[in-house]
Amino acid sequence: SAEDALARQVELVDASSAVSVSTTGTRTVPVTVGGERRTLEIVDVGLGETGTASYALDREDLERSRTAFRHFADTQRTMLDRLSAGVVQFAADRSLVFCNRPFQQVFGIRETWLIERPDFDRMLDRMREASRLPETRDFPAWKAERREWFTTHTGRWKKTGSSPAASICACWCSPCPMAACC
Repeated sequence: SAEDALARQVELVDASSAVSVSTTGTRTVPVTVGGERRTLEIVDVGLGETGTASYALDREDLERSRTAFRHFADTQRTMLDRLSAGVVQFAADRSLVFCNRPFQQVFGIRETWLIERPDFDRMLDRMREASRLPETRDFPAWKAERREWFTTHTGRWKKTGSSPAASICACWCSPCPMAACC
């Protein structure tokens, strides 16, 4: 129990790495608890003349989940790069998250520009400048309609049209768990 640990002044990790008595800080340390390796985030709170109080947060499951998610995302992107269809993903803030090579080729977008993580509007502007989007009389209204894809999370949409550079352009939009829009 916490009371027992306090009474016996039990230390889970080496106290010498704690912050000074006048500051507050955090650190991540590997520990063995019950024979199992765990990652703990230690929060040290300086109490002035009294000393330092610390508490630990078990972050092992979080770290494992992050590692598994990174592996999943890397695998998914490798797979999407092998498709012949263009795929692009945007974050909730409308910044570019991922763009596969077929998308870059079809829409004439250079990888060096994609490093800037352009937002959705800039991407549409660039595609329009390259004559890769369907022609429309009111481009700002057309773009605003597509911008709604980020605020409507109820389903999937398919839009089809023709562009000067490509005979048919079909777009499927679907909310993604890892990105706002795919």
